[in-house]
Amino acid sequence: MLVSNIHVAVRIRGPYCQDESAHYSIDDAEENNLVEGSRLLINKDNDSVPFDYVFGPKSTQFQLFFRCGVPLIDSVFEGFNACLFAYGQTGSGKTYSMLGSDGGRGSARKLDGLIPQIASEIFRRIKRQTADAEALLGMKNMSSFELTTSYIEVYKGQVFDLLSETGERKGLSLREEPTQTEGQLPHVYALGAKEERVDTTAYLLSLIERGSQRRRTEKTGMNEHSSRSHALLTLRLEHRWRPVGGREQSGGTSSSSYLSRVSRLLLVDLAGSESMEEAHQGMADKAGCSINLGLMCLGMVCTALAKKSKKVPNDSKPAKDKLVHVPYRDSVLTRLMQSSLGGHSRTWMLACVSPYQKRPDEGLRSLALARRVRTVQAKPAAQNRAIELKINDPMHGDVDDFDVALDRRAIWIETTKWGDIFARAAGNSSDPLLLYVHGSGPRNSSLEWCSS
Repeated sequence: MLVSNIHVAVRIRGPYCQDESAHYSIDDAEENNLVEGSRLLINKDNDSVPFDYVFGPKSTQFQLFFRCGVPLIDSVFEGFNACLFAYGQTGSGKTYSMLGSDGGRGSARKLDGLIPQIASEIFRRIKRQTADAEALLGMKNMSSFELTTSYIEVYKGQVFDLLSETGERKGLSLREEPTQTEGQLPHVYALGAKEERVDTTAYLLSLIERGSQRRRTEKTGMNEHSSRSHALLTLRLEHRWRPVGGREQSGGTSSSSYLSRVSRLLLVDLAGSESMEEAHQGMADKAGCSINLGLMCLGMVCTALAKKSKKVPNDSKPAKDKLVHVPYRDSVLTRLMQSSLGGHSRTWMLACVSPYQKRPDEGLRSLALARRVRTVQAKPAAQNRAIELKINDPMHGDVDDFDVALDRRAIWIETTKWGDIFARAAGNSSDPLLLYVHGSGPRNSSLEWCSS
């Protein structure tokens, strides 16, 4: 099994207001040699810290995407789970790096951060790979992809759905999804969070825009639009394909079945750590305390994983000295991220810092955590083995309707006299309206509605 460390990139934000320019410790990071390739100078003694990539204040959103986003997309299409989380003090540019200007609350067409560029590239590759498969094999429906997304926030220790149709602020409970690989940490998800099927970049960005507008933000003494919650966007990519050549060439896979492989990309925009004195004039703020507590637990998890990854020089030590407890369950945030942090995912950390002299300690703490995270070892090769699925499900091919008001769908009715009956239905599920009854299965029902 291939072992690699978690990748860490650092982005230095430039001043974005006149007040900050007066306190800025450097006028130009590149000209003052703050950035040396992939090393970051942290003091006047020329002490430097190595990272995978260091982006200066003049770096562009595309440079960040090319170095950090493209490897994540490669991993997802290869069948691995992947994760990127942005960490740093409040106002350091995390949300700007992840979504773009206005924190994703503006027009979806203006979003230029990591998430919009990743979404656009995923759909481009889906179309390209589907077209290549058809051209190579000379037939359709041999390979297909389906992308679904969920968008949640962790606010004051509770999980809320940002894509809820009703907009209701109802706390969700966490559940664990069983794993197929021994020793692999289970995937933790929010029960009841809406999972939307998306087939275009525009639709996905509209969902992100809607969710970002619902995300809690507040003006503080440190940031005009301070995020008061941690936001987690999950992209679930399922690849289904028919094996070529039937049973002889697919190791026992029959022509009436197909292979399916699911991979997830978790994109996390963490709320920034903050000082109660500067952010709230010394008054205790419950949301701020919850943010700091979650980030502290994340730091403890990363520290424990770093210790666990260190090689033990003396194998004669007692086994109990080699065991390190990783406190995933100490916070909701670390539970949701445990499968990404625990070494079974290809994970990137984006440490955002601001060389703003008024609060240098926060940036140094972010860099200290980034150094520890970079020593955490990951073993992602055990992820996402393809499984064989039989095409004998009469509801195979049916999808949810995007139009919630009509809720058009296919249903399967079992009768003693007429056998299995398929019908198209619309309206409230408790009192549906049957539109058409047929016996050919639902594959040409909901799919046709969604595409027409």
